[in-house]
Amino acid sequence: MTHDLKNPIQSLTGFSQALLQGLGGDLTEKQSRFINIINKNANSLHRMIINLTDYSKIEADKLLVSLENFNLNDSLNDIKKEIDPLLEKKDYHIEINIDSFNTENVYTDKEKFVQILYNLLYNSIKYTPEGYVRLEIKYPQRDTFNRLFKKSSNKNINSYLQVIISDSGKGLSSNDLKNLFNEYVEPDDKSSRRYGITGLNLVVSKKLVELLGGFIWVESNISEGVVTSFVIPCE
Repeated sequence: MTHDLKNPIQSLTGFSQALLQGLGGDLTEKQSRFINIINKNANSLHRMIINLTDYSKIEADKLLVSLENFNLNDSLNDIKKEIDPLLEKKDYHIEINIDSFNTENVYTDKEKFVQILYNLLYNSIKYTPEGYVRLEIKYPQRDTFNRLFKKSSNKNINSYLQVIISDSGKGLSSNDLKNLFNEYVEPDDKSSRRYGITGLNLVVSKKLVELLGGFIWVESNISEGVVTSFVIPCE
């Protein structure tokens, strides 16, 4: 079923991208705008199908991890290409800060890592009409590391990476935070529903982070933005 769903969507994304690149001839401004909408939504639908598929595999204990060495900068460039269309009507760009982290030889499941990043960035961008969305990648601080890995605090923190995604969008109540990763609970704030429709992104991301041996958490209050962080092994 997954294969049958992905094939037509890949045609939509592939041919719409080709049209945007001018392979079918010159486009008017209006045509480009319409085709860009098709391309953006086809990409979102493709990601949604991946999330649904992975969710069902995780629930059935059938999702496998494929570890490999890869260059983090290359993966960030790939994510940026997918994210850029979401920023078309925003007044900001993604701020990326890699703080003293060795990006050349990261060891984890590349595909799942990219999926987690895309899911979390998608949520932040979708619910941040203006202001900022920031992505920071670094080695975790010792106090953060000890809090997460209580039984193994003697581990080398440089064997792990921490990703922090912060935004200036509407914040979340304490009750929303408590139920954030529960796929069966909707947010209290019906006016914002910040994680109502796209809650699957968070649920799947949490399960993927834990599958990779890490932790994920969210910090916020109702009057400020949201900070989502996760820590996973990288060696």
